[in-house]
Order: sequence, then C-alpha cells, then structure tokens
Amino acid sequence: MEKNNFFTKEVLDFLASESCINIDDDNKISLHLRMFYDLQHSWLEVPLLLLALLKCKPEDFTKFSYLDTDHARIYLEEDLDIGVFYERLSKVPSEENPLMDVLNVSVASHGELSSIRKLPRNIKGGSVH
Repeated sequence: MEKNNFFTKEVLDFLASESCINIDDDNKISLHLRMFYDLQHSWLEVPLLLLALLKCKPEDFTKFSYLDTDHARIYLEEDLDIGVFYERLSKVPSEENPLMDVLNVSVASHGELSSIRKLPRNIKGGSVH
C-alpha cells in the first residue's frame, strides 16, 4: 500500500515510533503487529490510535480483550475480537487497497500464563452469550 491521505504525517510518525508502521524507500506502507500467546489463549496487540483510525471502539470487542492504558494498547482476544479487527482492516482505506494486505504479524510466547491476563479487561465490551 502506498502512503496516502488516510494517515497524517503525525499519525505515521507516531505509529512508526511504536514500530507498527514501516514506510520503505518507495513510500510503501507495511503494518506490523504482535500476537502473544500462553498455554491457553492468544491476543493481538493493537495500538489504540490504530483502532481509533479504523473507527473501532472498545464496545466493538468483547470483555475478553485486555486494555493497557499506560501504553495505549488493546490486546484483542483470538476467538472473536481479532476477526472483527481483521474485517475492518480489510475495508480501510478502501476494499481495493486494504491495510489487511500489508499486515505482518509476529508471534511471541508469554510462557504458561501471560502477563496480559493481569491487565484490566475491556469493560465496555460485551459477552459472547
């Protein structure tokens, strides 16, 4: 995806400083996110700014995701919330040129029980039942 008007310079600079966005010499953007897992579950780490740009709100996700407000991140749970996020990525900035096409996910183990579980839950999220 080429750099376009979807991201302002300030947003690009911030996401680049967070190692979420890379812009190569040809002005092509790539999106880099991390997936963390323990023996029971996994979560995709997403900057809250990126969710705001995608017009996603905490209410769009379940209470099974976790918020790290100190670092402006949400950890989207694997069963439902990641799918909601991927669906949005597949339509922004357009269906012909989606961010989903430039997404790279790296995976990292958090051992037997992830420290993510100690973060506050997404209390604005709903239940799956």
